[in-house]
Amino acid sequence: MHSSRLLSPALGLLLRLAAAPHPAAASFAEPEVQYRPKFRYWLPDASIPPATLTTDIRTIASAGAGGLELLPYYQYGLPESARGIPPPTDWTIYGYGTPAFRDIFSTALRAVADEELVMDFALGANQGAGVPTQNISAGAAGFTSTFVENTLGRVVDLTAEVDPDTRELSWTPPDQGESEWRLMVWYERYTNQKSCSGGPNATEYIGNGSWTVDHFSAAGSKKLTDFFDAHVIPDDETRELLASVGKYAWEDSMELVSSLWWTPELQSMFNESRGYDITLCLPYLITAANYWNGAVLPYGEGFVAENATFGAKCNEDYRTTLNEGYQEYLAAIQPSPEYGRIFAPELLPTDLANVKKLDDISILDAPEGESLGFNNIIDTYRQFSGPAHLSGISVISSECGALSGAPYQQTFNDLLWSVRRGLAAGISMHVLHGFAYSGPYTNTTWPSYTTFTYRFSEMWNQHQPSWMHINETIRYIARNQYVSQSGTPSVDLAFYLYEAPWTVSAKYMDTNLEALGYTYEYLSSNNLQAPEAVVEGNVLAPTRQSFKALIFSNASAITPGGAAKVQEFAEAGLPVFFVGATNLTSIGQEPGAAAEVASTIGSVVNSGLENVHTVASSADLPEALSSAGILPKVSFSNATSWYPFWRRGADDGLDYAFIYNDDQSAQTVDVTFATTGTPYHFDAWTGAITPVLQYTTSPSSITIPITLASNQTTILGFFSAPSNTTTAADPALPAAPPTHITSTTGAIAGLVSNSSSPSTITAYLTGPATLTLSNGTTHNSTASPPPATTLDHDWSISIADWHRTPDAYSMATAITYHNYTNATLAPWTELDGDALVGVSGVGRYSATFATPAGAQGALLSLGPATGGSMRAWVNGVQVGPLDN
Repeated sequence: MHSSRLLSPALGLLLRLAAAPHPAAASFAEPEVQYRPKFRYWLPDASIPPATLTTDIRTIASAGAGGLELLPYYQYGLPESARGIPPPTDWTIYGYGTPAFRDIFSTALRAVADEELVMDFALGANQGAGVPTQNISAGAAGFTSTFVENTLGRVVDLTAEVDPDTRELSWTPPDQGESEWRLMVWYERYTNQKSCSGGPNATEYIGNGSWTVDHFSAAGSKKLTDFFDAHVIPDDETRELLASVGKYAWEDSMELVSSLWWTPELQSMFNESRGYDITLCLPYLITAANYWNGAVLPYGEGFVAENATFGAKCNEDYRTTLNEGYQEYLAAIQPSPEYGRIFAPELLPTDLANVKKLDDISILDAPEGESLGFNNIIDTYRQFSGPAHLSGISVISSECGALSGAPYQQTFNDLLWSVRRGLAAGISMHVLHGFAYSGPYTNTTWPSYTTFTYRFSEMWNQHQPSWMHINETIRYIARNQYVSQSGTPSVDLAFYLYEAPWTVSAKYMDTNLEALGYTYEYLSSNNLQAPEAVVEGNVLAPTRQSFKALIFSNASAITPGGAAKVQEFAEAGLPVFFVGATNLTSIGQEPGAAAEVASTIGSVVNSGLENVHTVASSADLPEALSSAGILPKVSFSNATSWYPFWRRGADDGLDYAFIYNDDQSAQTVDVTFATTGTPYHFDAWTGAITPVLQYTTSPSSITIPITLASNQTTILGFFSAPSNTTTAADPALPAAPPTHITSTTGAIAGLVSNSSSPSTITAYLTGPATLTLSNGTTHNSTASPPPATTLDHDWSISIADWHRTPDAYSMATAITYHNYTNATLAPWTELDGDALVGVSGVGRYSATFATPAGAQGALLSLGPATGGSMRAWVNGVQVGPLDN
């Protein structure tokens, strides 16, 4: 769809100023491969032609991506096999770990090496949660759909009463009037959950498919890596290739199904680490909250304790123990540089709710979340990035762009909406979901192999018309990720967080801090005990986020070790704020822990320290922070839905501020930055770095008027020469004029600097205007440009209609052209209601018009292109790229 196009003349006002030094060019414009986004690549199975795989990887490279995340898709593991539906090809030949798969994996590595990309790879088929295995027993558990919840007043452990030989039990329940007793027998068995189905008539165990491994012990991860090493990279040549281009070994979201997540040693782990026997807790652990995605109540029957606190604490201790097993699983997949293997699993709140993800992130080299699982909630990303930043992890990844609904509908603007929300909270690598295998495959019709039975977006590849424009979007993301991985994040506030099970939601529900520009992240009790969590100069984690305050917002529980750290921080001068409740208790029911926590936190609250504050509600928190002198690094002149993110420079003296407008409309806001460095604008669309030309200063800050459209971003850089140098040697930036504009009035369309003449600022005016400079001089202009020219008519339009060939199973794209002359600008369905209904493709528009002469310029307004993308040329010279 199209709106009116306008050509508005603009007059240039040149202000000549004194010249300044000009350092060498910066590397922002062309980020290296490690900063570029990747594509998740769905490999149907090992039967595909190697040449097509090579072509697809070359196509990914031509779009400017940094690499791919290779996922052996196998029809999402083919869960339909339970209904007798066979695999589309013979997976005894083409399954995961077969010689055919090994060959296709090597083909991918060689193609990635040829294109100078990097490749992440799953350690198994489908989600990467399992591998083929021998010697597995039968006995999968089942469940019904009738949900019943029973309240138990007493639990008696009868294990010792069972005859070990006959398994008979003789026991008489006590006479307690109307009481009803239920005999519960507990068995430990494999789930027999297949992560990928096998092929027909398999003669070797590899052909049987893959079973999900134990994710709560080192034995599970060893089974993954042993199989991968023996069957996927068994030879030196493949291992050398993997070492040269492999980046992260990876596991997708952990969709593990069990009536109760368990590991063979969990009972002994629990009894030893928690200090009591898990047996009496078992009935209370059968809850929907302990099932994958909280989806069902196993066996259709659950139990709660008459003493509700006991049941809740049982679950807390169970989750803590389970998480300790998961950490063993993660830690056992050690980096193997000789194989190019660094583990980067997805940690999603909806998958294993019982896993304490804030505690686990620091173990990983590059933790990955996802926009779909996080519901694109910025606050959820903060819960993910806080522990990662504290651990010094620079690559925080997100599987980005998946939306429930249908593929072949996502626009670049839709995709960037998700990307920008991650960037706003410190996500520094986006793996785009996804690139669709483009070649022929069984029962696959044009335009491409489509995953998840057409339920999720998106199927990016060269069969989509918009692909021809995707490289500009890729480069935009890459430049933002270059900034997001640079230096050290600087975050205003740390919120304490304990939630089990973890849910997808904002934890600090008020927007009053965001509206003022405060940034914040979340830390767990274990995070507070990390080596980096120290207080110096009243700041928490000075070598990491440099938090100015620690906030407890209606927190309920903390470990004794975490409480001790809070006391230590407060006594060292860190501002600590308690919002609402202050009566924290312990996590779990370790003897004496609750009393210890209550005593420690109580002593902090009642310490009388000037840096410890209590407020009644979140509404009081901004004023309390301000009164304590705790102000945001980036602040706004009026309340906004803008999100800033600040990164301190390393040794180059350059700090970055990323700003995202999440409002539904365009806004102009005076933004104040707590820095005195020289400001620059980093254009993520073009790669250009230019001095900021209008701002005001104070002894400790810079204020810049910024205009952002809805869903638009900007990057500002602030350069201060390192204290040990007298000139700027790195990063090399264009020279900034020594005199800048401090205020403007009137019709000013824009301010432009000229890199070849840094003594000049050009102001584009659409009417009378006044400009005041930092040296006190004022320039007045009475510019009077001619009226705007409307460009709605006399267009030549050619529509290339992309569709399938007569052979629906061919992956070739047929194109039919529809040409129109002397046309008006209108949606395609209005342009031709017969031929262009339900059409997608490429429209080429051309028109002739007069442009202003001489020194006058012009503003070309193209209007929105809803549902698509655009590029523009004027007199054969491309304009843009255009900010989506």
